[in-house]
Parts: sequence; structure tokens; C-alpha cells
Amino acid sequence: MKTRSIVLAVVVVALVAVSTASAIETGLPLSRYLGLGGAGLALTRDAGAVDMNPGALGGLELNGLAKQPGDWQFQIAGTGEVSGDQDAWGIKLAGGPMNSKWGFGFSYFDASPGLADMDGWTFGAGTEVQKDVMLGVSVTRIEWGGDTDTIYNLGALFRGDGLDWGIVVNDITDESGFGPFFSAGASAVIAPRWIGVVDVLDITDELDQTFALGVEYAAQDNLALRLGVREGLNFSAGVGFKADRFSIDAAWMEMDDEANSFFITAATTF
Repeated sequence: MKTRSIVLAVVVVALVAVSTASAIETGLPLSRYLGLGGAGLALTRDAGAVDMNPGALGGLELNGLAKQPGDWQFQIAGTGEVSGDQDAWGIKLAGGPMNSKWGFGFSYFDASPGLADMDGWTFGAGTEVQKDVMLGVSVTRIEWGGDTDTIYNLGALFRGDGLDWGIVVNDITDESGFGPFFSAGASAVIAPRWIGVVDVLDITDELDQTFALGVEYAAQDNLALRLGVREGLNFSAGVGFKADRFSIDAAWMEMDDEANSFFITAATTF
């Protein structure tokens, strides 16, 4: 049954992308957000926006090779589990013309946790509709159990003075029979070099309302340390390094079945 298959598919994605602990997450998040307990709807400004919040594609902050407004710049990021039993990997690409106030992105993921085997892709685009207000849309195709299903999503990002807000609506056409799913998050500078994030996923509790919190400390300009927790007291931790246009992030996550997983993301801008 198609509606049942899509519900099972997004739930499996949630188990793979346990960073969000959400039954409506699409794709595999970058390790930065995995280390923050899955929170980041208002924080993402990189290729992770494709899956987390397409609205943020209208406000990408990439340190690419572009020198002049209008020059194109992109980020490509690959994430994989190097220890654990989730057997998941994904790749993301996002970018656009420098200072154009719009951008787009694409992601692909593949996972086979337990007895399930699935893969899928997401394409999204976003733009700044007025100063510090970004809106975006994305479409996700999931193949699972011989079925192919399509999910449409909306995202918004509101930038403030030290406090940003993100809103995402997944499955706006209610393909699952349980949606749409509403989620919201906030990101704030809580002290010099400290950023705090919090997300509330599936606000109306259509499947499973979940909270995720994280904190990131910039120990140096090129070194970041992260801690996170999600509802159910599942903890995560991470570290990130930057060198010019290259970065690598690692995240350790405590899973629901008391097993642990370790993910690494390598990214570059060009």
C-alpha cells in the first residue's frame, strides 16, 4: 500500500538520520548537525540546507573561489558512517551566484539499516524574498521496498541580530496520510564563540514530536567542538576542522538501541 510504504520509508530515514530523531527528516544530515543532537533548522547555511531547511538555500554562506558578485560558488559534502550498524552514506551539493540572494542544492543518500534497504534524492531551491527573510522549496524521492514515493517540503529562515529562526513543513501534500509535518528551530549566539541551537520536530505530534538541542564552541577560528542531546536522552558529540576551502567534521552518536555510531563528513567549496 503506497501510503503505508511512504510512512515506513520516512521512518527508516529517521532511524538512519538519527541526528534529528524525527520521522519526517529526509536525507542524511552533515556531521556538524549530527554532533548537535540533530538541531540546526535555523543554523544551516551550507549544503546541509538541502535536506534540513530549503529556505536556507537563499542565504548560503560559502567560502568558495568566487571573487566578484555573480561568480558561481558551490560546496560539495560527503558523509558516511565509519563505525556502527546503520550502513548509511550521503552526498550533497549546494551553491549559486555569489551575493545573488538565491541558491539551490541536491542530495543523495543510501542506507540499509537492519533488514531495510532504501535510497533517495532531494532537490531544493531558496531565495531571499526580503531583507533577512528566506523561503525555499524541495522535493524528495524515496525508493523503498520496491515503491517510489515523492514528498514536497517548504522551508523558511528568518535572520535576526544574534537570534535566527527556521521553520520547515514536510510532506505538504500529505502523501503519507499523516502530514503535513511542522518543525521549527532557533539558533542564538549565547556568548562569544558559543552558539546554541534548539529544534522542535513534528510540532503537532502527527507521528512523534521530538526535541533536539545542541551547543557549539569555536575553540579557534578553524576548530569547533559540539555537544547535543535529543528527546530520550540520546547524546551526541562532535568536532570540526577547517583549512582554507576544506573542512572535515566528525560526530559520535548514541543510538536508541544503545549502540553507537560514528560519522565523518568531508567538504570543500569551489
